[in-house]
Amino acid sequence: MTAQSAGAAGNLVRGTELALHESSILYFRRAVALETFSGGEDDEPDNELIRRMISGVSAKVLSSRENMRAALLEKFPDIRDSSIIGAGDIEMTRDKHTAFPGSVGGYVDWYIGPTRQLKTTSAVMASPVQLGERNGSFLYSVTLGGSQIDGLYHVTGVQNEETSEFCEIVSQTRFLQDGTKLDPTAPKITTIEEAGFSDYQILEVQFTSVTPVERFRVSGFHAPGIAEIQEWVNHCDQAPVGLDILVKGAVPSVVRFSAIIHLPPGDVSAEKDTLLKNAVAAHVNRIPFGGLLAVSGLSAVLHNHLPSGCYLSRPALLATTYLPDGQVRRNQ
Repeated sequence: MTAQSAGAAGNLVRGTELALHESSILYFRRAVALETFSGGEDDEPDNELIRRMISGVSAKVLSSRENMRAALLEKFPDIRDSSIIGAGDIEMTRDKHTAFPGSVGGYVDWYIGPTRQLKTTSAVMASPVQLGERNGSFLYSVTLGGSQIDGLYHVTGVQNEETSEFCEIVSQTRFLQDGTKLDPTAPKITTIEEAGFSDYQILEVQFTSVTPVERFRVSGFHAPGIAEIQEWVNHCDQAPVGLDILVKGAVPSVVRFSAIIHLPPGDVSAEKDTLLKNAVAAHVNRIPFGGLLAVSGLSAVLHNHLPSGCYLSRPALLATTYLPDGQVRRNQ
């Protein structure tokens, strides 16, 4: 196999589906990475080296931000980045469900980015719940949890396994699953917004099909490993007594960048189309949590891979962000 992207961005995560362009194998339909790939590494700038040194000497316990990050990387060294929300942070709401006004502390929301880019996966399921009919088609419902797709962000497609036809997705609604009923060490969650992108969310997908559906494939993008990390947090005995830690996938944003490249007469740099796309993707995927993605930075990346005499016009940067409460925001 050959990676499409250089560095860590080219490593595949277990469960990633591979796109099929050409195949001479009869009846071949799809390929899936059975294990997480390794070997691709990025050049390490000085600031990341210093940050890694700090994590190296920090105690590996779940007590402070730097200690928690060090413990996470010791257990899961391939994690891209993480962000901790605690008492006093505006995003923290789980410590406000008491009779006392304000935050009571003792709660942590740990947003984790397992990979450098969004990963796609799918799961084959059977016997969806038929709700009736909609505009002459069969209306079905299916419920997805961590046991079907770990760290599910958004469903992108539902396909009938018998006919290979794609169904029309009508709605996607999130519900809260109370994990404390099965595990007393599970974090306490009150609202579905708090459970979003965690192992304690349930996603109900309604879809229609012109033909009856018995077996179907659900595809989407997800944050792999969230359930495993939550299980480790619940039972690792490295956290102070009473600290409530909820592990969540990092809020995903799908970025689209476009620009018109003006070349000198006779220049054939357009043949480097794949190289330019990979360079832009690598730049985006290297930005840490809290980093700034600017059009000027993306334009500079393109200029670095183009010969002199070229220039860009009409650069545009679009982002689609999927929020834990189910909202989808688009920014330009």
